[in-house]
Amino acid sequence: MDPSSEPHAGEPAPASSSNLSRSPGPRSRRTGPDDSPTGDAGPRLPVWLRVLLPTILFLPAASAGLVLILIPGYEGLLARDDEVAVLAYAPFAAVVLAAYVLVSWALLRWVDRRPFRALGLRVDARAVLALIIGYAIAQAAALLTAVAADSFGMGRQIDPAAMEQPTISPVAVLAVVLLQAFVLQGIGEEVLFRGYLLQSLRRRPVLGVAICAVAFTIPHLASSGGQQSVLEHLLYLAIPFGFAISAGFLAIAMRSVWAAIGIHGGFHLATWVTALLGFTSDGPAVWVTVGGLHALAGIVIAVLIPSRRWVEVRERGPFAPRQA
Repeated sequence: MDPSSEPHAGEPAPASSSNLSRSPGPRSRRTGPDDSPTGDAGPRLPVWLRVLLPTILFLPAASAGLVLILIPGYEGLLARDDEVAVLAYAPFAAVVLAAYVLVSWALLRWVDRRPFRALGLRVDARAVLALIIGYAIAQAAALLTAVAADSFGMGRQIDPAAMEQPTISPVAVLAVVLLQAFVLQGIGEEVLFRGYLLQSLRRRPVLGVAICAVAFTIPHLASSGGQQSVLEHLLYLAIPFGFAISAGFLAIAMRSVWAAIGIHGGFHLATWVTALLGFTSDGPAVWVTVGGLHALAGIVIAVLIPSRRWVEVRERGPFAPRQA
């Protein structure tokens, strides 16, 4: 529909014989249960620009914690090899998370003109279940990949020096892993891509999941995960693309972005847990396998989603509460 053919939000409709005969009064508009218009509220940015904005803003948000380095002595605290470093790392991760949420809210508010609840961050029993299911999928994919890699010798072994445990307590190690997996990366990145962008592309949700996955994958060209060549940098992208597919479809199925957070943060946590179990294979075959398993899981989830749910997503968004 050409936006120019429709009146802008807040503008009166053109006069006609039918509306002149009605008694004057404020115009009404249909709203969904999240108090947002069921239709688009006036002209919107084109799809390509709505996709480009979070993709560009991804890296600045991810780097927001560097502002703390300006505090005298803070960098030294991060470099320590004890529990103090964990305490110093927590605000670093929190600043990054805050930046992601702020960017997502700003895009939601001024680009899509929808309320904050449309990001799908509501915390309730369903959100907890979604988080657990997301982690379970990520852990299953990691274990299946690790077993296959060891059984068929399709991976290369991680450098033993990289597996050395720090001198801090196991509890502190777990705290760092959880901060990195969820606070630094999982929550914020999913709020931006599966929270903001997926709801912005709700009119064609299946295509929206795929577009979100591509947009999310592109910045990961800068990731450092043991790649040794240009080809390996490309093959490594199978991981973020794969779990972006499973995260998107599970978020739609569970009506919560916490499902996507469970898969994303769960991927990082599962990598650590799998290494603790003695599986140390890495390399392109491992990356492609784990990414492929996540993509397969996402496709299975998509097939199991009933048709009425797809209609609901198109009309009300992926995270609107269930109608009575």
